[in-house]
Amino acid sequence: MTITRNQLRDFFLGLVMFYYSGFMSFLTGLVSGGGRSGHGGAEMIAESASGNMVRQLVGLCILGIGGYFVLNLRDRSLGTFVSRHIYWLILVGYIVLSILWSVEPSVSVRRIISLMIVFVAALALLQEYTPEYLLSLIARILGAAAIAGLIYAVISPQNGFIQGGLREGALLGIFSDKNAGARCYVYALMTFYGLRMYESRQDRVLIGGLVVAIILSNSATALAMVFGGIGLTTIFNGSRVIGNSQKTFNRLIVVTVGLLIGAVLANYFYELILLSLGRDPSLTNRTIIWELLGPSLDDRPTFGYGYGAFWASVYVESFVKVWGFIGNAHSGYVETRLNGGYVGLVILIATFVMSFWRIARAFTFHPESSVFALMASILLLQAAVNYIGFIIPNHVSFDMFMFSIIVIVAGKYGLSRELSPTPLYEVQPDPAEARA
Repeated sequence: MTITRNQLRDFFLGLVMFYYSGFMSFLTGLVSGGGRSGHGGAEMIAESASGNMVRQLVGLCILGIGGYFVLNLRDRSLGTFVSRHIYWLILVGYIVLSILWSVEPSVSVRRIISLMIVFVAALALLQEYTPEYLLSLIARILGAAAIAGLIYAVISPQNGFIQGGLREGALLGIFSDKNAGARCYVYALMTFYGLRMYESRQDRVLIGGLVVAIILSNSATALAMVFGGIGLTTIFNGSRVIGNSQKTFNRLIVVTVGLLIGAVLANYFYELILLSLGRDPSLTNRTIIWELLGPSLDDRPTFGYGYGAFWASVYVESFVKVWGFIGNAHSGYVETRLNGGYVGLVILIATFVMSFWRIARAFTFHPESSVFALMASILLLQAAVNYIGFIIPNHVSFDMFMFSIIVIVAGKYGLSRELSPTPLYEVQPDPAEARA
């Protein structure tokens, strides 16, 4: 039996989504009968260090198949590859270098391999699918995940909803973390809206499932992302001036600067704003967590503890004694300081900024496409949400997978019109089938 390239890439997409969209952790949890959350000290530190065997095996499978596609890139120019992905390469390169000063080198190596899996998966899929087509497939798979989670919650409410605590009654669905699941639903809903995927009955059913899942997740962050993301996408599309790419680019930058000023003001008055909305000004104890991590951050301010090493090392024990084990700092920027110090933080912020710059340029180069306004909106949301959640650079998060897709697309379509001759809409043909 001969497996065609098209069959292999479709299997690969399914495997990647199985890995990142919650299905794997859900099914392995059902088989093992294990819980969805853990608390404790030494046991949780040891578990964090060893990792999940099933995830590691599936991840290596993704790395192998993805490596095959990457090694068969249509454009094999090293110079072009480096120029397109320079910011991502600098970020990953610095993370790899962190092994040299890691307090747990073996843990850092495993985490870095997982991070490489994210990038290889995104790069391979964008070699085989065009941006719109890939995002539309991802959105529909996540819509199916939302509906599957709702069905599971009806069948087994004691497992499908959080039991006890401040978040009691919030939907978990097939995800082990309700906030991670809610963000996935938001990305999918934004994609349905941004790519105007609401004509068919099937898509409307998926949209309905996503909306219900977001509401039941009881996540203020997810609701803010929905309104912010749809609003940003609408504003960016409204900034387009047909036939004048420079005016479009200027408008986009002006809008972005205005949004950044608004974000700075909101951050300055965030406590007053949250109190007026009846929300917790400590951001559900996040500010307390960051304060407790302060001494650890100050101990290694320049380069940090190495990627993924802090939470699997003896250096976390003083924090665990006061707070308990949580596995990450609940902020991508604080976590980056733990991983790579101030140097890593500067590189991460530069990657955000320059990737957005390139997406903005791609937006002006391709006025016929709606994908770049969507990606610009997602990138801005991720930059904001990363302040209150560890999503970038998280080696196991779906957020990181989306971030990788956007950064790769930004490099491919945002340098010049000439560097992106590939159609934006059609799926790439199988060379063997084309020859036949």
